[in-house]
Amino acid sequence: MNTDFDEWTGRFKDILDVNIYKSERFNNTRYVAFVKFSTKNWVGGEAEMHYYEGTWLTVLEDGVYKMLEADILEVGSPGWEWFYE
Repeated sequence: MNTDFDEWTGRFKDILDVNIYKSERFNNTRYVAFVKFSTKNWVGGEAEMHYYEGTWLTVLEDGVYKMLEADILEVGSPGWEWFYE
């Protein structure tokens, strides 16, 4: 089942903020993007930061790219260079 941005974000009610650090075409593919992002989540009355990177396969439906499959992993405590690569 394909998911658009609104459907996907509706699943994560505890997310306060998302920052995108990188979003680019992956290895000259047409429908795969490499992404790096962080989320600020509200957990137990406190904000927690989480960092992620990986690839996202998209599909074009009715002129709109939608997220299809993700291979995203959490990055624990990234160094400063992670933000600038």
